[in-house]
Amino acid sequence: MNLGVRYEFYSVMHEILGRDLLWQLKCGGFCPPGTAYYQPDFTNFAPRLGLAWSPAAFKGRTTIRTGFGVYYGAGQNDDFSPPHEAIANNLSLSTAVVPTLSYPVTPYLALAQAIGVAPGTVDPNLKPLYYENWDFDIAQQLPRSFLLSVGYQGSELHNGLSPLSLNRINPLTGTRPFPQFAAVSQKTYAGNSDFHALQISLTRSFKHGFLWQTQYQWSKAITDGSVGAGTTVAVEDQSCRACDRSVSPYNVPNNFINNAVYQLPFGTRRQFLRHGLAGRLIGGWDLSGIFMARDGLPVNIVVTRSASVMPDGVSSNQRPNLVPGVSIIPAAGQTINQYWNIAAFSVPAAKTWGNLGRLIARGPGFYTINSALEKKFAVTERLSGSFRVEAFSLFNHAILNNPAANISTASTFGRITGSSGQRNLQFMFRVEF
Repeated sequence: MNLGVRYEFYSVMHEILGRDLLWQLKCGGFCPPGTAYYQPDFTNFAPRLGLAWSPAAFKGRTTIRTGFGVYYGAGQNDDFSPPHEAIANNLSLSTAVVPTLSYPVTPYLALAQAIGVAPGTVDPNLKPLYYENWDFDIAQQLPRSFLLSVGYQGSELHNGLSPLSLNRINPLTGTRPFPQFAAVSQKTYAGNSDFHALQISLTRSFKHGFLWQTQYQWSKAITDGSVGAGTTVAVEDQSCRACDRSVSPYNVPNNFINNAVYQLPFGTRRQFLRHGLAGRLIGGWDLSGIFMARDGLPVNIVVTRSASVMPDGVSSNQRPNLVPGVSIIPAAGQTINQYWNIAAFSVPAAKTWGNLGRLIARGPGFYTINSALEKKFAVTERLSGSFRVEAFSLFNHAILNNPAANISTASTFGRITGSSGQRNLQFMFRVEF
């Protein structure tokens, strides 16, 4: 048994010369110089527990392990930088505020200075994110040096990154609380996520020239937040965070990986042709490979809408309505030209949000095989070399990109226009001395 506790403290970022501009609701806009972004948290205690048991009745061939831990994190540096970036004004106008807005923008520049200032800010109630993890695993030694392991992995994330838009248009009055500002983006740590997985592995340590590792995971990850400042899937209706609880952008239900290394039985210190010139020429080869296969990643189906038709003036990351009784899968099956059925979606009425769930679609899965063949040879006692040939995507199998997911571009919606996974051969010669 291992039992312990870890303590972490994170100080609050500040600009040492006082040049930052902090925007907060309590200040009615920009706060006086020197205002703290938020208050530090002194309660970040993280307990850890680990248990391992090998019952005597199984003669050391069975091991049972379990554990629990809490882990804190400081987040990403750019999550705290909006007050620094506000030194230079960020201006934003939309048709929700200026219905006549159009190009050229020169006539509207004065309006931008008056009502289009859109700084970023930090959550004044910010708390460090923390992660709870627990697991249970049973490992059984098998004949031929194989080891079978079956386990459960669970976790929850709290105070995760969840961007929020402040100073939105009030649907009842049609105005913003602070009309001299546009919408203000706030980095908020209020997201939650959880993850549960069945994990199975069959492995064999390198013995008698052979290594084998197989891993399979069946899992589900759910979140109402994002996955990082640069990879945001924002909330559609920011007055209803729970409405955007969905599978996470990285949720992959089935994931399988197998890799192996086999030393061909020819050459020095191997089963055949241990001595002589023939063994030195054709012996010493190692063959290895990796096979990977998984389900596709979730895809967020969206619609392009003008800010003027949105209840709160926020038009980003908007989703369409789902047409009742119509499948999102085409009747003729999924193809690269029509992966989803556009007839299953419709544009929401003005001043309403779409009812389609977040990340309800899934892109194509993939598999790939990488392989390598390597020969090692000794020249002298202190000089040796190796020659290696590697093939990535050995069978040149296409890995399809996700289909286009915006129903507003009907000509491309549901089409897969790109792929990766072309075969790549690599040759390597190495000298060691």
